[in-house]
Amino acid sequence: MSDFFQKAIFFRLSIALIIGILCFEILRLPLIFVLFPLILGIGLMLFFLLKKSVKFRYRFDWFFGIGFLLFVVCVGYFITWQNAENHKFSHNGEQGIYQITLTDYPAEKTNSVLVYAKAKSFSDSIKTEILDVKVVLYLQKDSNSMNLKSGDKLLISTILSLPETKGNPDEFDYGEYLLHKGIVASGYVSSGDWQKVGEEKSFSLMRIAQRSRIYLLDIYRNLKVSGDEFGIVSALTLGYTDALTPELRESFSTTGASHILSVSGLHVGVIYIVLNFLLAFLGKRRLKPILIILFLWFYAFITGLVPCVCRSALMFSLFSVGELLGRKAYSYNTLFASMFILLLINPLWIFDVGFQLSYSALLAIMYFQPIFVNMLTIKNKPLKWAWELTSVSLAAQLGAAPLCFYYFHQFPTYFLLSNFVGVPISSVIIYVAVGLFAVFKIPFLNEIVAFALTWVTKIMYFGLQVIEHLPFALGIGWLNIWQTIFLYVIILAFGFLLLKIKFKYFAVLGIFSILLFTTIITHTIENQRINQLTIFNDNRNFTLNIVNRNQNFVYGSDFESSEKIAKTFWLHNSIKKPDFQQIDTTEFAKIVQFNQQNFIILTDRKIFRKLPEEPLEVDYLVVNKNIFPSNDIFELYFRPKTLITTGDVYENNNKKYADLAKANGINFYPIRQNGAFIFKKIEPQKKN
Repeated sequence: MSDFFQKAIFFRLSIALIIGILCFEILRLPLIFVLFPLILGIGLMLFFLLKKSVKFRYRFDWFFGIGFLLFVVCVGYFITWQNAENHKFSHNGEQGIYQITLTDYPAEKTNSVLVYAKAKSFSDSIKTEILDVKVVLYLQKDSNSMNLKSGDKLLISTILSLPETKGNPDEFDYGEYLLHKGIVASGYVSSGDWQKVGEEKSFSLMRIAQRSRIYLLDIYRNLKVSGDEFGIVSALTLGYTDALTPELRESFSTTGASHILSVSGLHVGVIYIVLNFLLAFLGKRRLKPILIILFLWFYAFITGLVPCVCRSALMFSLFSVGELLGRKAYSYNTLFASMFILLLINPLWIFDVGFQLSYSALLAIMYFQPIFVNMLTIKNKPLKWAWELTSVSLAAQLGAAPLCFYYFHQFPTYFLLSNFVGVPISSVIIYVAVGLFAVFKIPFLNEIVAFALTWVTKIMYFGLQVIEHLPFALGIGWLNIWQTIFLYVIILAFGFLLLKIKFKYFAVLGIFSILLFTTIITHTIENQRINQLTIFNDNRNFTLNIVNRNQNFVYGSDFESSEKIAKTFWLHNSIKKPDFQQIDTTEFAKIVQFNQQNFIILTDRKIFRKLPEEPLEVDYLVVNKNIFPSNDIFELYFRPKTLITTGDVYENNNKKYADLAKANGINFYPIRQNGAFIFKKIEPQKKN
């Protein structure tokens, strides 16, 4: 370990930088609070440097180390603060006219066209303000929006705002996700609310790279590489994922082959290995690493300079730089050097799932793969190759599995089998695709290569589909952040034990295994006690969910919508598949009982055609958008203790309901504003 810390200087620097980034994200303190650790760090470094005694420097060299690490922590805090300042957006939720410039080509969605853009200015009836922030827009789908391209300037009239959470249990925070990507707002723009006003004429390397990728994609299309094969090949070779269908994504995710579709370390690594092989005749000449670096960045360029490819290209470039300088690079230090540089460029990449998965998998491969390979001595070359591929897959999954469970709540059971199919064939696809680009202007030959590319892709996809439909192909689970950390500590302790048997490693392994299983058991016991009614916040469909140890019942307007909005809640709490009851359109009200409380759900105003003898006493009255606010509801029909409006009730009607509830002494809960309504069973208090 001491050897690792001495050689991997950038490991310490990267950890210090990450601490600074996380401190800002968690604390969000003004910049002045960083002055004390900054002054302390600089003071410790100066104190060490000003001491001329060799004996002092030898004994207290840690003064300089601690001071420099404190300085790096402050740098991490500062660059994250600066990033947040640069991405401030003061017009959240405001209607106005925005001038935007598209930063990428449009992506066709089911009901709209997705575009990424930079907002350059905002105007309303009072003022015009200069902006420079990233936004994501959904344009109404038509021929005009589909023909837009990177660099086009538009004037749009819309409301831009950051998506807010709806307050549903275990809901994905899409707004936070966008912020971590540097996007400050999103909005929908109908066809009549935008106009193209010109094109960006200034030089942009990114725009040229994007157009290069479109040119190469058109080669595939022109040579009749289409359908699922086009989606796979374009994602695998050029990082273009917009052509991937949900079914394709699901197949690759279930089999553990999603990394094949994401141009990153695997693909850049294949190219790096191939270049080393092709340029082997140059020996140790400096021209070799220079050519490798140039080719790596050329590949990053034709894939549109997307961040994941640039990260991988930078890492392998650093390996080549070490060779260029005539030094044998310490691989861990090189890996962390790339991390350090990337986080200096964009500190928010630390929150990118792809970034985390890439580095966790690569670290695991670098550490565990040599250990696994040396466990077996195999002389047969085919078997040796198979074992080496297996060891890479095992190591990568050890590094990535905890994060997969944490973010995606699933784990592919047959990942080894998938990698035996996917990795070799995907490498062949890359080679054939390069060959196609080389001969695409040669008649007949280009069609033969395109035909071969299509069928190699078909074979790979067929193999993965077979694996996908094997029994128990997908393991489902849930880890919270602490359980994920505990699992990584266990994996690390296990890795140390593989190299050297020591009591302290056994102790760490045992302690954190106990902590992990204790939290899992505690969570399982809590799940057995869950007993609650939830009305989810959804502005399109109604979902009422009753969960207890014996049942999971959903009353809603659309099962697919209900499952989509509630499935993470069910998964988190280990809740079985629900019994679903469709809303009966001929039934104007629904009565639900839970914990000796009555819930009446009004679905249609036709219920008011018949006047009851006296208002019905009810604990909770739930109304949707079809019920208009009127005092007659409370004077003639119902006397609720609490009024609940569903997520599809507009704000104006919620204000009217709020006034009516106050006038009648009724509790009021608007789901649209307050989030999902959750009613938990109250355990009776024990008498003394």
